[in-house]
Order: sequence, then structure tokens, then C-alpha cells
Amino acid sequence: MVAACESYFQGFVVRVTRLDECGAPVAGACSTVVSDGFVKVETEPDEEDGEVLTQVKADGTRCYYRKGPKQLNGFKTNIEFCDVDPELFNIATGVTLVTDDATPPVSRGFAVDSATYAQADFALEVWTDTANSSCPTTTQRWGYILLPWLAEGTVGTPTIENGAANFTVKDAMTMDGNGWGVGPYDIQTSALGVASPLFSPISTTTHFLLYQVNLAPPVDACGCQTLVIPT
Repeated sequence: MVAACESYFQGFVVRVTRLDECGAPVAGACSTVVSDGFVKVETEPDEEDGEVLTQVKADGTRCYYRKGPKQLNGFKTNIEFCDVDPELFNIATGVTLVTDDATPPVSRGFAVDSATYAQADFALEVWTDTANSSCPTTTQRWGYILLPWLAEGTVGTPTIENGAANFTVKDAMTMDGNGWGVGPYDIQTSALGVASPLFSPISTTTHFLLYQVNLAPPVDACGCQTLVIPT
């Protein structure tokens, strides 16, 4: 094996993709949003210690001791935004969009409704800078992070004061069983220079993927975009 070692820093854009109840990308007119208006993405593994089996003999010495492996429940994820895109929050948290009376209507805000609270399924991709981001551009690489299935995210609201009023997608948790496969997007170019998604499907038990890509990150765009899934 040959390894490509890299340093990662800063963040360029995030992309959220609407998923169905089985964790697979949903094709449609409002299924994906790209935003560079985020402050930070925090991920933390939620783990359970392995079960301990132990017994002490009558003389106080240990008869046996065995500890099972740790179990991963998922990665808890928070995404803080300084630029609030209502349609992104709809995909990531299930909030109800509030539109104006224009033709076509413009999404101007969102409402948090108990009927749809924390009922969204989405994938999160993040692009970062790398130490290998200098010239020549033909060898430039970006860091690529994928959390293929997040659920139960909610809106974290800020304190309104003389300061930043940043909104957060908070406490979203990754899950087993994703249907991401190689993904619906081209994120890299092959050795032949052809744009490509992931070269191999990720496993259904993947919660977090870190990868180096050589295709520039997608461009920020306010509002959701159409997702066409290749056949």
C-alpha cells in the first residue's frame, strides 16, 4: 500500500442532501443545498463501553476478567451558520418553510413545528483546505468529509443581543444503514481525468469518512437546488 499523508485546516463549503427514510439520496427539485456561510462543524463520537465480565474468588483474587469492545452509536453533529438559508434548515431539521407572496414564492424564513420536529434525514459533506493546496493546480487536493446519514437534528436558536445571532443545526446523529453508495455527485477526477463520485461504495455501517479529493468544492448558492441521481 502507498499512503498519501496530509494536513487539514479551515473549511470552505458544506453540502446537505435530502435523504429518504432508508438513508438514500432523494432526487427532486429541492434536495440539495451548498453553503459557505457556516462558522464551524463539530462532530463527536457517541460511544458505549464494552460489557465487563468479571468474577472474584473467595480469597479476593480475580477468577477472570473480560471486557467487550466499545460500540459506536453514532457521531453527534452540530453545524453553526452565520448565513441562515431557510431551505437548508428545512432539509436538515424538518422545519416548515415560510414564504412570501412573490411568483414564484421566496422562502424568507422557517417555523419550528412540533408536528415535524427533528424528523429530517440528510447527508452532510464538508470541504477543507489542505497543505497540498498550492501550485501547481493540477496536483491540488482538498479535504473531503462525509457523514452519510444524519437524523434528529434540531434548530439551535441564538440569544438576540448586541452580537452575532448565529443559528445552529444541533444534535444531529449519524446512523447505521445508509444508502449513500458512491454518492450522487462527482467529487474527484480519475487517473484518466474523468469526473467521478467515490470510486467504491461506502459500507452501510460507515458513519464518518475523511478523504482527499482533487476536484474543486461546489459553489455556494442560496436556496435548494435540483438533484438528479445518475442511473
